[in-house]
Order: sequence, then C-alpha cells, then structure tokens
Amino acid sequence: MKKYLNMFVCAACAVALLSCEKEKEAPEVAEDGIVPPGYRMETLRGESEQTKTTIDNGVTLWAAADQIKVICSDNSVSNFTIQAGVGTNTGDFKGLVPEGKTAVYAVYPAANYSSVSGSTVKVNIPAEQTGVFGAGNLAVAKVDTDRHMAFKNVNAFISFTIPAEITKVVISSVSGADLSGTLSVACSGDAPVAGALENGGSSITVTFPDSDGGTYYISVAPGVNHPKGLLLTYYKGEEVSGTYYLNKNITTAANTNITMGTVEAEGNYYVTVSGAGSKNGMSWENAFSAEQMWKKLHLAGTDEATDDAKLAAIDGAVFHMGAGTYNFGETPLLSFDEANPVTVTFKGGYNASTGARDLENNHTDFTAAAGYSALQLSGKMNITMDGIRITGNSVDGNKRAALEST
Repeated sequence: MKKYLNMFVCAACAVALLSCEKEKEAPEVAEDGIVPPGYRMETLRGESEQTKTTIDNGVTLWAAADQIKVICSDNSVSNFTIQAGVGTNTGDFKGLVPEGKTAVYAVYPAANYSSVSGSTVKVNIPAEQTGVFGAGNLAVAKVDTDRHMAFKNVNAFISFTIPAEITKVVISSVSGADLSGTLSVACSGDAPVAGALENGGSSITVTFPDSDGGTYYISVAPGVNHPKGLLLTYYKGEEVSGTYYLNKNITTAANTNITMGTVEAEGNYYVTVSGAGSKNGMSWENAFSAEQMWKKLHLAGTDEATDDAKLAAIDGAVFHMGAGTYNFGETPLLSFDEANPVTVTFKGGYNASTGARDLENNHTDFTAAAGYSALQLSGKMNITMDGIRITGNSVDGNKRAALEST
C-alpha cells in the first residue's frame, strides 16, 4: 500500500484470546517451499474494499513485496508475504502458522509491529521515516474464521510538498507533545482502536536524498494535542534551507491528514492586502493577508509564548509584498530581545497576479492612522525594506534596531 490511503473497517468475529506464552518468531518460508516441522502453510486474504477514505481521493492498493505480521493464538508471530493481488485492493498473503494454533491479528507494514499482550497489539511510529505513504500507513486487522482480514488504519498523517532540492525535513511539535512512539491498539472489540502511546518523541525526521520533489506523508501518533502548532525545518544537504511554522492548535486523529502545504525554499512568504486561496503564505495563489503576515511576525516577537521554534520560523524570512496599502493597526510593534536577534526582509512592488516586480507601477505602501507609526521596532534585529514606501507616517525604532530602506 504505497501511495493512497484507505480506512478499513474490521468485520466482527470471534477469535481465541492470546495466551500468556512468550512471543516467538516463526521461521521464514523457505525458497523450496518445504514447511518445517511443527508448522503449516496458510493463506490469508487482506481486503480493503469495505470503506474508502477521501484523503487524496484514492484507494489502497497492495504492492509487490508487501508483508504483514501475523499474530497467532499462542503469541507467536510470523511474516506473511503477498502472493496475489498486487495492484488491487484485495491481496492474498502466505506464511507459516504453528500446528494447532490460529492466526488472530495482523499488522501492516510488518516492520512496524512491536509486541502483543492479550488483545492489545503494539505498533511503532518511528522517529525516522521515508515519507512514502504506504510505509507509514499503519493498519491492524482481526483475522476472521474465513481467514479474511479487514484492516483499519490506526495512525494520523501530516503531509507537505517539497521542491527537488530539499533532502531532509524535520517536523516538530512546538509544545513538545508526542509525534512518534509505540502505539497500543485494542483489538477486543469489533474493530481495532488506537489507544495509549509509550516512549514518545516530539520530532520526526524524514530523509529523501534522491527525491525529485513532490508530496510526502509523515505517520504520527493519533489523539495528541499540539496547542502551539507544528514547526517544519527543511534542509539542502546538511544546511538548513528554511522553516515553516503552522500556527494552529492541532489535535491529531486516526485516519486523518493535516496538510502543511507547499514548502518554498529559503523562507519566502507571499503577501497581499486581503490574501488569497488558503492564505498559508506559500505562494501568490495562497498569499498571506496583511493581518496574517502581521500575526506571524507578532507571534515570533511580542507574544508571551515566544519560544525558539517561533523565532526560528521568522529569522531570515523574506516577505514578498503585492502592490497595495498595508495598515497594521495603531500599535504595530515588533520586539526582539538581545538574546534573540532576527533578520527580516520586506520586498515590495509585486504584481500578485503575475509575480512580476515593477517598483514604478506597483507601489507597496506601509501606512497607519493619523498620529501613529506605520511600524515600530524594538530590540535587536535587522529589518530590510526593499521597494516599500512609508506614506504619511513613519517607522520608529530604538537604538538597538537596525533599519535599511531602499
């Protein structure tokens, strides 16, 4: 299941309870097909046609070499490999089961299986991932009496789109809440249900050295609140290329996807007076509004909850400003202390419809109500205003603020 997401609903079935015997791994099926003593060969069918999700408007398709981890009634486990159904949503998997025992649960992908205790199966949401959808689509199934498995997705997703030159992305919870860890999945009911998380970590690293760019998915723990949002740091080689701060109170949920948007290299943001599209600032088609740009700047500076993540997300940022008049209110104060200096650039003169820059015909003006400053600066920072006109008012700053206007 490599590219598309599907939610599976487990069929109700009666299964034997797992014993308390020590878990053991069954041998792999030999190339000559000879079954070792004490085992029998069994075929299980993984079906996914019952329910389809709307994420990516797709269906789940089994892929060549897909493996599932099968758990038997004596706590023994075995790798089952797909034998038929590649490219479809119904696959036949073959593997070894101890004589006299019954297959009761299954985990996809097999590599993410951790352990089993009673009717609770544990799966790993790793701190290092590839971004390939299928590798992170954790699903658990109960095996019914007809040897059928109806898998159910148990993790949440975060997706983003990168250009070809990005080689690594680190996604972090700004509040330090868990993104990775070992997830307990209860299988005592009609369908597996994600539960508690152990050994959690607040960041996940995704590497793709041979990527041509595109959309990638991060598997994350479900049911976790991230009140300060998420920070995405992206790299070219080992050098940080930029950051993207998703400033939202987020709670992850199983079988749902949080879209971070398109990553633009070098921390570029696009702004028009009223904004456009999704208003995430990642392109002219989805430009920040003046209010949203100011909120991003303000959160990184004067907000009481200021922290390293917010500062990292704004330091070095370039705001490309579409033509128009920008009024940031009566007290547009940017304040950074000596320990956290930042560099921010405002570049005006753009035609937001074409992206062309023409300072003579596309005026970008900062202004304010009578008697107020268009922009106030406090603390240690480097502000470059390129192609920005201050109309009717002023830019005020204390002695520690460096301001360049061109």
